[in-house]
Amino acid sequence: SRYHVVPELNHHLLEGLDNPKAVVKKSAFLFLESSLYSPKNQRRMLLTKKIAQTQGAHVESLHIQGQDKLSAVLELLFISGYFSTAAAINQGIDPSEIQWVHYFKKHLAK
Repeated sequence: SRYHVVPELNHHLLEGLDNPKAVVKKSAFLFLESSLYSPKNQRRMLLTKKIAQTQGAHVESLHIQGQDKLSAVLELLFISGYFSTAAAINQGIDPSEIQWVHYFKKHLAK
């Protein structure tokens, strides 16, 4: 899983959708959309979604409901926490285990 921010996505990732086709067809894009985005970035997202779909990638959109920046950020934090927890559980991983953080702190304190 990776994330790319519009408009940087348009410069670095779109050309990569050409090849290899097998990878593109296994790729999924989740666009986090908001009415708070500038009209220019809203248009960029629309075009980027169209290109990704045309190239065979799976595309989904999630519309952020927050009407101001604070509520939108809080909503995104909640959603990202939910999705990462659900993904871990789906893969049989206990999301409350943080063994590498404990390891890191233990060795950093030495």
